[in-house]
Amino acid sequence: MASKGLQQQYPNLQPTQSLVTHICPIIFTGMKTILLTTAILLIATMADAQQFSLVEVNPLHGQEQFIWSDSSKHIYGGGEFASFAELNGRLYFTAQDGNYNYELWVTDGTQQGTHVVKEINTTGSANPGKLHKVGNRIVFAATDDATGGMGIATYDVYATDGTEQGTVKIADVDESFNDFLSSSRVIAFNNKLVFCTIDKVMITDGTTTGTTPLSAISQYAQGFGYCELNGKVYFLINQSNQLQIWRTDGTVSGTKLMKNLNGTLMFAETMQAFNGKLYIVGAPQGQGHDLHVYDGTENGNVQKVNLGATGNSYPTELHVYNNTLWFLAANNTHNNLYKMDANDIVPVPVPSVSGLDVYGDLAFANNRVYFTDQMNNRIIRSVHAQNYSLSELELTDKQLPWFWQTDASFLVGMNNRIYFTAYDTLNQQQYFMVSDGTPSGTHSVMPEGYNVAHPFNALISCGMADAFDFTTFGNKIVVPANFNDAGRELWFFTDENTVSIDEPQLQTTVNLFPNPATDVLNISFTNSNYCQTDVLVRDMSGKILNRENTSGNYMMVPVVSFSSGGYCAEFWQEGKRIASKKFSILK
Repeated sequence: MASKGLQQQYPNLQPTQSLVTHICPIIFTGMKTILLTTAILLIATMADAQQFSLVEVNPLHGQEQFIWSDSSKHIYGGGEFASFAELNGRLYFTAQDGNYNYELWVTDGTQQGTHVVKEINTTGSANPGKLHKVGNRIVFAATDDATGGMGIATYDVYATDGTEQGTVKIADVDESFNDFLSSSRVIAFNNKLVFCTIDKVMITDGTTTGTTPLSAISQYAQGFGYCELNGKVYFLINQSNQLQIWRTDGTVSGTKLMKNLNGTLMFAETMQAFNGKLYIVGAPQGQGHDLHVYDGTENGNVQKVNLGATGNSYPTELHVYNNTLWFLAANNTHNNLYKMDANDIVPVPVPSVSGLDVYGDLAFANNRVYFTDQMNNRIIRSVHAQNYSLSELELTDKQLPWFWQTDASFLVGMNNRIYFTAYDTLNQQQYFMVSDGTPSGTHSVMPEGYNVAHPFNALISCGMADAFDFTTFGNKIVVPANFNDAGRELWFFTDENTVSIDEPQLQTTVNLFPNPATDVLNISFTNSNYCQTDVLVRDMSGKILNRENTSGNYMMVPVVSFSSGGYCAEFWQEGKRIASKKFSILK
């Protein structure tokens, strides 16, 4: 935290603003932070203290590979970064190795700390699918060989504890593709994952013995629309040409078919739990999609929700954010942004947006719901998640690209700012954008020496497409990009609002016990909004060692692998640090 003398000399410097992480190195002597004064004097005069750093995943850079006789593609650096997941303060992802095969990688944000975790497939690409944190492991789909019929690769369930020897196959399921653990086809439940293969409902805790089938299903009846309601997992299955709702409590005896929707719904796109009920986007035979509701019981009926449309409402983008259900749907006048909170009987259009047509994706950050102007993508609009007030950010000379569809949305948020990419059609240049939601607080930031017009393009089949695959890691934005024509690599962006582990004035009451801890740290805190709280555990150098999240006000954090010493627990909501508390571990 800035000293009193520095605050007098630089009155605009806020006490909670970090000088530690982006101004100078940190030297810890006991519990005190020593700042290099000359660096402070130099940087404190700058309007923005923002920084890009590069981690080269594949130092061999780009190489042209011929796939068909009449076409070719460029393999850029680390290739296409397919998935990210954090475990014990490190970021795991999928990227290409030196032989241009996709394997599992890990980084701590430095070049020295970036490497392949294990070469799972020694004869080609492991092609890991979506990564999921389960307890102290990462679970994912991958292939170790062309083991299927006619030499076609099949995919199995793998897990890693972050070490080469701890990266193992935990279930041999022989799936034809690596998407059976994609975001829409799996759910985290009681520190386990529930998912379906083509012929089984399964559960895993990330270990071989803890990976078991719960029920048989007919072939090619993969589940989707997973959600948790009243302590149980519900999901949809198309089985024997019939749409069904299934339920499991994680046991064989507690896994069963709840509702056969034959005659009610023939097709469904997704399902979302909210306020004690299940909301399903589906359609009867020969009709368009509408929103339907189900109470989750064996005797309950699936009923259509009246959204005010004469015809079909075609809902999309169902999300629960800040204890409110949000989605897009049509009535007789517009395609609206709908909301439903605990006090609403049925979903209603957000009044401040009722005169607009809203299409595309929704993004959620900074206690706001973001969407774009679909006419020319030059306006980013947002609605406050509590009072529903509308804000508009016009990009003037730039526009948002038309993104290739991925798991990511069109922006990420942190520290009350949003980060996205925009395209200058006049200069034909893509830019990395930073915004506080106001025109004066919106600007482009690019690393020194950038020389590529489209640094955020991704390789799709044998062509290029705009892609947004940013994520957050600690207090940095992870930016896969090809800024310097040396290949698509990992860039880390540190914003001026990055904070240090210096303890702020607590806005939240936090209790840590036992303190000192040995194996498990119990944490209780006030969370009156009951929105998601991220809990970060840092060592005294500021490095993130563990990251958990909860929507309640109590959690247990395993610290058995930590050594004796001092640590800090940080509490974050909507990109803002609301509290931090120091504790110690004694072995």
